[in-house]
Amino acid sequence: AVLFLLLGIGTDAKADNDKGFSSNDSSEEGSSNMSQCRNNKGLFTCPKSSKNRDAHIFGGAVAIANRGAGSFSLVDPDTLETLIEQQLPDGGMPMYFALSPSKSEIWVGDRANNRHVVYRMVGCELKLDGFVDTPAGLFHTIITQVGAEKYPIAIAACDIDKVIVAHDVTTRRLLGTMEMPQQAVDADAKPHDVTFNGDHVFVGFLGTAAGGPGFVASYDIKDFSLKAVIETETDPHVSIRDDSYLFIGARSP
Repeated sequence: AVLFLLLGIGTDAKADNDKGFSSNDSSEEGSSNMSQCRNNKGLFTCPKSSKNRDAHIFGGAVAIANRGAGSFSLVDPDTLETLIEQQLPDGGMPMYFALSPSKSEIWVGDRANNRHVVYRMVGCELKLDGFVDTPAGLFHTIITQVGAEKYPIAIAACDIDKVIVAHDVTTRRLLGTMEMPQQAVDADAKPHDVTFNGDHVFVGFLGTAAGGPGFVASYDIKDFSLKAVIETETDPHVSIRDDSYLFIGARSP
């Protein structure tokens, strides 16, 4: 069974802020030099060939993680032509992407080596630009860049060490960690999906026991303190698409 929850997080601003479910605009607009390398071909869409892959928009292309091959591709969304195929170093396993539009950077989660691999668009070329270490079990990642925000933060859920970490995208230093709520610890759940709304980070915790619950927790984006926890079905994923609602998709066993 699949359960979708829609939580209003902007009805009462003061009450919502106290609980960590505040309203804000989370729209992201990405751009990079890649668009200049594609002969100004329109907007992008997810290519039909992305089965069993994770696809994200990067500039004028779609970035696809090829986990089994240890690489990721930048694909023309109109022709499905592969513009760039990049092998991760050291036998890496690409996971999810985090984009920094203002810096023309793409952070590729590497679960095999417990790190982000950072690439930068230089002209029409993708250049390796460094590594950012993470705890074990790196899974979902998101960068908290909204519009022209100057100091974006990369938030990553690590399901083996069971912690959520925050890095400064500009300096790439560790800013802090978000500990699991006690309810999730007691249920042996693990952090998995992440999103944010400008003021708070929302994390979905997957239940691991047969029929066990999942959880969604909110954290303050400034000091990473836990603000609120709700119980869900086993497999919650989170998303924010406007300034009022947190969407939770949860699947039961």
